Amino acid sequence: LFPYTTLFRSFVRFWTLKESYLKQTGTGLSIPMTDISFSFDCSETLCKITCSEPGVFFSQTKLESRHIISVCTKSPH
Repeated sequence: LFPYTTLFRSFVRFWTLKESYLKQTGTGLSIPMTDISFSFDCSETLCKITCSEPGVFFSQTKLESRHIISVCTKSPH
């Protein structure tokens, strides 16, 4: 299993992505969070995030050492 810190970071990363999707679509928690999934295609400098729901794009940024911001938009730019 992952060390706690790695597991917690992964949880926060996925949680903020799901939260940004629900806020962008305006559906709130009417959609089960388990219905939304993500895949990551990462290189050394960039990580492309793909969602199971079509037509949305994501950006994720780490602030300082303990904060992650995820943004969901309908436009890739």
